[in-house]
Amino acid sequence: MKKNLWATIVAISLGIILLIPSKALAYTAPNLKAEAYMEGGINPYSGGIQNCMAYVWGRAYEKLGIDLTGHIKVWYTEREVYDVPAPNSIALWGIEGNMSHSAFVEDYADGIISYTEGGYTASANGFYSNSMAQKEFEDKQKNYGLSNATFYGYVYLLDTQTEPASSISVTTAEAKDITTEDATLYGKISYMGEKPDEIGLKMGITADSLVKVAHDERDVITSRNPFNCWFNVAKEAHLELQPDTTYYYQLYAVQSGKEVSGEIKSFHTQKLEEEHREIVEYRFRTRSKETEYITSDQPELNGWNRVKETVQSDSWGKWSEWQAEPIEETEEREVESRKVQSAGQEYIYLGRYYSEVYNLFSTYKEDATYHFEGGWIPVDKVTFIGQVFEGGRTDGYHVEGEDRYYYFEIGEYGGQRRTSEEEIVEYRSRERKSDATVYEYARDIYGEWSEWSDWSSDVVEENDTTEVQTRITEQ
Repeated sequence: MKKNLWATIVAISLGIILLIPSKALAYTAPNLKAEAYMEGGINPYSGGIQNCMAYVWGRAYEKLGIDLTGHIKVWYTEREVYDVPAPNSIALWGIEGNMSHSAFVEDYADGIISYTEGGYTASANGFYSNSMAQKEFEDKQKNYGLSNATFYGYVYLLDTQTEPASSISVTTAEAKDITTEDATLYGKISYMGEKPDEIGLKMGITADSLVKVAHDERDVITSRNPFNCWFNVAKEAHLELQPDTTYYYQLYAVQSGKEVSGEIKSFHTQKLEEEHREIVEYRFRTRSKETEYITSDQPELNGWNRVKETVQSDSWGKWSEWQAEPIEETEEREVESRKVQSAGQEYIYLGRYYSEVYNLFSTYKEDATYHFEGGWIPVDKVTFIGQVFEGGRTDGYHVEGEDRYYYFEIGEYGGQRRTSEEEIVEYRSRERKSDATVYEYARDIYGEWSEWSDWSSDVVEENDTTEVQTRITEQ
């Protein structure tokens, strides 16, 4: 009768039933009452099965008759450590160089590890056994909460043990669909355990110059075993091959960090076939072009192309003179006002001269260009700058914001001061202009055609300044 795929094993120490693959149980369960596991006996470690190192020592002694001396770190530093598990080996984990856990590998087949261990806190006596995939087993310390734990490898305990042959096989097959610039390269992958992490293609122009040019990662690799694979040079390696050239290639695969390569093969691209080709030749001539622009209020002009029209609106005429009479503001009239005199404001009467030269020691007649009649100016805007002489002393001033003017105490009320009793406001206005449309026109002015150029295979595009002729020749 065909056996059930799963075997039921009763874990006495845990008091629970474990379901593990029957194929992985090719070992005899440990006798946890044996002297090899007891604290204070022949086992040099304290804690008994509650200590993972004490358990591994006891299991090696019980099953193999081996006396493991030294700390667990000595097992790692003084023995060969392998990446591939083997029955009757010790699995080691650590954190930043310090050993954190050990387990005894009972059996290994088809990528499944069966192991036993001590120091298991969820068990009453610290013992635990299980079977799982190699990757899951090596990550178990992280899965149990030690996120910074590192898996160091497997220590083989028997002198006759050697690292098992690779659990993956790569075959490089013949190239197909070979053209002048492309080819498809085939291979076959077979493996034990988990599927490869990566498969890929190496290529070169010599057998000793191969480099990786294309690869597929685990998530896109088929789960069939074995499986055929192929890489198209142009589409997947993105290489452009040369005609009539020999290339070398090799397929590879990576499983559990180890890379295995198939044999190196070669292929030769096809030669270019000689064929008659039609060649298009071009010649051209050119002429100059200038564009002239004008504006007009006419909507149409003969010989011209209208390119733009603009409606001029919301424009205003010139401001009127200031006046004392108020002006009414409307939609078609804009009004501004200004305060000429404020009630209670102190004023001084000064005459004004305009000069391009700023010189406090010249007379107002020497540098003055224009003379303006005097006026009443707010005292708080006037600054005394000095005295000038013209048949006697006269005080000179500057007015705020008008540095190019000289002000003097001249005129009918020169130098007099007064305080205003009332406020005086002046007004001015401007009228809105009516809307008007302005049109912009353009026309092209062409020069004479040049002579025809020589015939050439260079493509020339035709436009309004370039005329093109073509002819077809055979090669």
